[in-house]
Amino acid sequence: MIVGLVALISVSSFADLGNQLLMFIAVGKLPFLPITIPATIMLIFWISLLPLTIVLIKGSDQLFWSLIEKIGEINQLKINRKVRLFVPIKTSSYQDLVTIALLNVDTKYQKPELSVRRRFAALPA
Repeated sequence: MIVGLVALISVSSFADLGNQLLMFIAVGKLPFLPITIPATIMLIFWISLLPLTIVLIKGSDQLFWSLIEKIGEINQLKINRKVRLFVPIKTSSYQDLVTIALLNVDTKYQKPELSVRRRFAALPA
């Protein structure tokens, strides 16, 4: 709606542009020129306008999303570079001790519900 109003205001701001566009659509007269296009050429123009518009819209949509994807890849590379620069290369002895301790932690995990079922023999296992 707003686009239509803006287009109407911009068309009416030029002298006689609306009339010229109407003459182009209806008769085939080129705007601001005394040239009239033959009916067959106007017919070919109007028939090819819709497919060309669809192709251009699809192409621009694909181009838009490929640009967005490329921008995302560039941002991810920047993030990866920052992380690589932030992570220290050498580890301290404290980090080595924590790593050894974490590796030696007992990883056996028992579900709490199994211990509850063992206490109550009436519950099915």
